[in-house]
Amino acid sequence: MSPVKRSIRRSPPRPVYFETTVPVVRQCPLCAVWLAAGVAEGIKAEIELGVPLDFGQRLWCVVNRIEMYALRRSGLIQMDPRRLTDPRFTTLFPQHWCSIRWQPIAGTAASPTWSEEIPF
Repeated sequence: MSPVKRSIRRSPPRPVYFETTVPVVRQCPLCAVWLAAGVAEGIKAEIELGVPLDFGQRLWCVVNRIEMYALRRSGLIQMDPRRLTDPRFTTLFPQHWCSIRWQPIAGTAASPTWSEEIPF
C-alpha cells in the first residue's frame, strides 16, 4: 500500500488593515508640487511637503474636511480629533489637492534687508 499524500492547505494571506509605510517623495504630475506619498494606517495619503500648517490653516482644514497628517520616521500619521489635541504633534501637513494653493505661514519668509544706499 502506498503512503497517503497529505496536501498542505495554506490559508490565503490576511490583509494588513492598519499598515503604515515610509513615504516616497515625488512631484505631482498635474501641478508639479512636491509631495510625500505613502500609506497611512491603511489609507493612501499624499501630503504637501512645503506647507506646515499654522493654527488658522488647521481650523480651515477641519471646517472643510481636509485630512491632516503628521510626518514621522516610521511614516505618515493620520490626524483624527483625538490626535489633534495631543501637543506632541506640532507640525501637521495637509492632504494634497491640486485645486488648493496653500499660502506660506506668516513669519517664515526672510525679512527684507535694510539698505543705506540712496535710491536715486
